[in-house]
Amino acid sequence: MWPVVAVLAILMAQAPQPSPPSKSTPSKSFEWCFEIGKGSTLCRDTEAACMELRSTNAGTATSSCKRVEPHEIQLSPTEPPAPPNPEKQTPTQR
Repeated sequence: MWPVVAVLAILMAQAPQPSPPSKSTPSKSFEWCFEIGKGSTLCRDTEAACMELRSTNAGTATSSCKRVEPHEIQLSPTEPPAPPNPEKQTPTQR
């Protein structure tokens, strides 16, 4: 039993550790997105991934890949909210 614990401790010590964000490099707080019409967007973490996704959706893509801050990503203001699911409601809510 103890040799197994020792092996696990060694493996965990060798695992990559997350590095704390440095002051010189800003934290990644953006995505790469492109519009596909009717106010909808598709987003990816990197520009290369966005461009690859855009190329597979070339027929519906209406813009190029652009860097977007998270606070700019929002639901379409014209899309109504989803109706409540009656199966999940309690009898008093019906």
